[in-house]
Amino acid sequence: MVERQVFVRLKPEYATERGREELMARALLLSGLPEVRGLTIGAPADEAAKGAWDVSLTLRLDSLAAIERSLEHPIYVG
Repeated sequence: MVERQVFVRLKPEYATERGREELMARALLLSGLPEVRGLTIGAPADEAAKGAWDVSLTLRLDSLAAIERSLEHPIYVG
């Protein structure tokens, strides 16, 4: 099993509570990808992290090849 970690920094006009909620709702769709075995969505826990990113995603997949295949799926691309 491998994990792909993604840290998302929103543009200032989207870096609102609503913007983060919308991103998290869209990110939940990734759990529907056939290659994804698990998904964790996170928020920054301290000020240093808040200055660097807004939302984190950890996707668990079976292999590196599974990551490559998932990147081409319409849910991921959309």
